[in-house]
Amino acid sequence: MSFTITVMQNDEPYNKISKSVSSGTDYTGSLVDESSIVDPVILVESAALPAGNYAYIADFGRYYFIKNIESYRTNLWRLTMHCDVLRSFASGILSSPAIVARSSNNFNMLMNDDHYYTQENPYIFTKAFPSGFDTSQASYVLALIGQASASEGG
Repeated sequence: MSFTITVMQNDEPYNKISKSVSSGTDYTGSLVDESSIVDPVILVESAALPAGNYAYIADFGRYYFIKNIESYRTNLWRLTMHCDVLRSFASGILSSPAIVARSSNNFNMLMNDDHYYTQENPYIFTKAFPSGFDTSQASYVLALIGQASASEGG
């Protein structure tokens, strides 16, 4: 079985979902016996060395990191690859609902995170009653918790 393989250059980190890659060169390739779709070994016929470290195989619907390129014989190259699952399944990953436990710039203060430290400082102030309490009738004290405005001296 032969198929088209597009070889490109990728300079993005492995753990990034959306990768910017160079335009590719198409080659005709075929799987080596007993090869898998996750870690395929593919033979590519070309007079020149296939230049790149990233590939896409439309028949498999997956992107791959090229781990090794070996000369198999004259004008035949052996590409050892590994599936880039983040880019291959990016649409499914990005559309999945999730609770992210840790982020570099968004913090959820309601979730327990041992890597993000907070400090609690009590904010206590006393305000005198202008005429004290009237002992002849019932008195009530109302305590509010919240942010004091600048006009209250808080």
